[in-house]
Amino acid sequence: MEITILPDADAVARQAATIVAAEAREAVAARGRFILALSGGHTPWHMLGVLAREELPWDSMHIVQVDERVAPAQHPDRNLTHLRDSLLAHAPLRPEHLYAMPVESAELETAAERYALTLQQIAGVPPVLDSSIWALDPMATRPPWCPVIQCCTSPTPMSR
Repeated sequence: MEITILPDADAVARQAATIVAAEAREAVAARGRFILALSGGHTPWHMLGVLAREELPWDSMHIVQVDERVAPAQHPDRNLTHLRDSLLAHAPLRPEHLYAMPVESAELETAAERYALTLQQIAGVPPVLDSSIWALDPMATRPPWCPVIQCCTSPTPMSR
């Protein structure tokens, strides 16, 4: 594993966008589609603003949410609000290729099951994602397999 230390959040966003753009081009060339899973948090939002300016095969790209807050539509705490503001407003991604977690449903468990089926329709069974971006905020939730968890024992900001 290679660890790169970048000077600030802008550099992190630019580097992440460069990596995601390369992965998107490669996946679309190889499989005809690119599926990116995004968490919330400031790290992905800033990166999406940079990514939106890239020349990419947007028609073949799909964005899925991997976490969301239970809040009303357009609420500033919603990750979807920031995804729309940072990506959909600036890139030619087809709106139907942004798969929002259905947190407005009265029956969240049933809605989560429907979302899982949607992921299977997009990405197969079991769903296979091409790439994922997780927040690196100090208090961010990370999956247990994440290298950051393996090398860090306390929440430490990656950039300020």
